[in-house]
Amino acid sequence: MAITMGIIVCTAPPSDVQQTPDYISVTHYGLVGLLANAATGANKILSLLNGLAVAIMGLLAIVALIAALLGVFFYIVGRGLRMSAQWARYIAASIGVVVLLNGLAALWFVQNAAHLADAVSMILSIYVLWVLAAKYTD
Repeated sequence: MAITMGIIVCTAPPSDVQQTPDYISVTHYGLVGLLANAATGANKILSLLNGLAVAIMGLLAIVALIAALLGVFFYIVGRGLRMSAQWARYIAASIGVVVLLNGLAALWFVQNAAHLADAVSMILSIYVLWVLAAKYTD
């Protein structure tokens, strides 16, 4: 579903710009003119909010597409590790190194409780690298 939603958002044409009616004279039309002008203003505000919502949904669809593709990638690497494939070991080790380096870089920027989460990710990546080295030594 995430892949389909991402493809649809990426290939959908932009929505057409609708022509808004002009403001009418309140002195000539009275209360009807005031209500029509208020409706035109509300239309512009709602159109702006609609455009913002479409942009946010588009970004979420692209993020969901990337997450789904990463999930497929990790599944393929995991299957390769199960079959003891050499390429899967190198990819898994490179992912572990990237997570470890990211955690080391994050130590400079995170504070308080985020240090614990960062430490857990670094410990897990060190464990993954250790398991890859210990289990698959030839």
